[in-house]
Amino acid sequence: MITMYYALKYLKIKKINMIPKITLITCTYYRPDLLRRAILSVQKQTLQEYEHIIISDHCPFAEMVYDEFSYDSRIRFIEVTDPYVYNLGAIPFNLGIKNAKSNIICYLLDDDIIYENHLEQHYTFYKENPN
Repeated sequence: MITMYYALKYLKIKKINMIPKITLITCTYYRPDLLRRAILSVQKQTLQEYEHIIISDHCPFAEMVYDEFSYDSRIRFIEVTDPYVYNLGAIPFNLGIKNAKSNIICYLLDDDIIYENHLEQHYTFYKENPN
């Protein structure tokens, strides 16, 4: 079994408290296999100063997937605690916005993956076009 130290060293992930340049919000509802794939695509980003908020909309499997990535301090897990309401993800996305540490917010659905330069492109565009 790989220890957390070697996993962090191998993945070149530092456990630091940083202010993220960009926040990525992923809401999930009963799709743990796809969530895992989405998280892996985010960890390959060229822009490393991000936070990734995973929000479970009453999905008991989402926390198990998060636990696999809990060594990465850029990833946070939040569970919707209110009773379930069919809302197409609006409640979890709003919860993610409230908990975001960055003013620049992007969304990633749990069944999507993103290119390695996705966050860098968004951040650069925002900085070049602040209005």
